[in-house]
Amino acid sequence: MIMNRRVILFDIDKTLLNPYLILKDLGNEIKNKFHKNVDILEVHAEYVKKLESSTDFDAKDFLIFLSKKTEISFDKLNKYFYNSKLWESYVYEGTKELLDKIKFDFDLGIFSEGFDVSQNEKLEMSKLDIFFKKDLLFISRRKLNNDFLKTLPKKAIVVDDKKEVMETLKQLRPDLELIWINRTNDEKMENVKIIKSLKELENFI
Repeated sequence: MIMNRRVILFDIDKTLLNPYLILKDLGNEIKNKFHKNVDILEVHAEYVKKLESSTDFDAKDFLIFLSKKTEISFDKLNKYFYNSKLWESYVYEGTKELLDKIKFDFDLGIFSEGFDVSQNEKLEMSKLDIFFKKDLLFISRRKLNNDFLKTLPKKAIVVDDKKEVMETLKQLRPDLELIWINRTNDEKMENVKIIKSLKELENFI
């Protein structure tokens, strides 16, 4: 890593990848191919309800749960779910082009919450992994844990979709430059840069 290059850390879900499309496509596959009338959002909500945190979501565990609910074999659901071509389509528009451009001026990394294996699978299947340095993959079951936050590079830029993350980092890591990707409304935050799309990021770094 070149010492004089700044680090940019990205969240994954709802920042780089659109998780809503993943569920939508899975639901359509169940309905159209397997002819099962199942509300995928209800099944997902039921699964998440039994977790300690929504970020404890484990794809294979969810597919096992879904298999029992739909009586569709796990192998068939698993084969559909782990499809790189599908996952590449879940990347927000313009994201790969942006990363490909800024990788020459910044060291790019990940700041994500969840299971390490699951989050890395998402990056690999969506072909986003090629943009991020392996020593800058900060993934934790509880990424706002104070001890974990201390491991983030000093004065890094952090891009995340969650307001809670921005508020916590402002308090515990004031050295970081924060960029909130707020796709839902026009809310502002003091000392935090706001973007609506990753396409706008280049104007703020």
